[in-house]
Amino acid sequence: MGKKIHTGRSRNDQVAVDVRLHMKDELLAAESETAELAAALCAFGRRAGRIPLVGRTHLQPAMPSSVEMWATGHAEMILDQIENLEAAYRLVDRNPLGSAAGYGVPLPLNRARTTELLGFSATIHNVFGASMARGECEAAVLSALAQLMAVLSRLAEDLILFSMPEFACFKLPRAYCTGSSIMPQKFNPDVLELVRSKAAQVLGLQTAALSLLHAMPGGYNRDLQDCKGLYMKGLDITRTTLRILAKVVAGVTVDADKCRAGFTPGVFATDVAL
Repeated sequence: MGKKIHTGRSRNDQVAVDVRLHMKDELLAAESETAELAAALCAFGRRAGRIPLVGRTHLQPAMPSSVEMWATGHAEMILDQIENLEAAYRLVDRNPLGSAAGYGVPLPLNRARTTELLGFSATIHNVFGASMARGECEAAVLSALAQLMAVLSRLAEDLILFSMPEFACFKLPRAYCTGSSIMPQKFNPDVLELVRSKAAQVLGLQTAALSLLHAMPGGYNRDLQDCKGLYMKGLDITRTTLRILAKVVAGVTVDADKCRAGFTPGVFATDVAL
């Protein structure tokens, strides 16, 4: 019996199954961490209560707002990204096992049974399509991750902006800031700056994955091997960023006096005009 274990299997479809199972687990974990960051922002907003904050457009003072509105607005944008992660999950939640190297095997394999045993929601029926989907899944997951990271980069930039001495509405936790080797007064938001950098990196990984697929002929090609590394790096960056940002947000404090100090008469111009 031992010699029969590999019957009907190819490295190609086994690797495709492994990658999809890994993606399913990791996407669910990323969704959970995304929700946790949104919850941290909502908790921050509740702590701030009704502390006012100048709403801005074009970085210029615009209309009255509040810290809670700012925090929960970012939370809602972040929660929206779960839909993209779920869309990627639905794409990868299909079983390619039994497609072998992309042209099936002349054996009566019960592919529906392996789909059930492996916990997939559906089977990829066209074996050539199952092979062609390699790389597509990595690119789709990276697309969802890149969009999520773009949203996180905006949160990071706002935290940097409102913690600047010129605003000083927020105070960042010292554990996530650094000093200077020569300027003792410095209090640098390095972690948040790296969030911006990491967002650009994940976008680059998505572009690299799509570029690998561009004009690739049908069937398996060795180029696809490189997609796995791109996906895993993007996933690691995104999940790490989510966890760190949740800790940063939990440690941010609000200076209510500084928030109120930004309210010049012009901020109320729209209310007066109406």
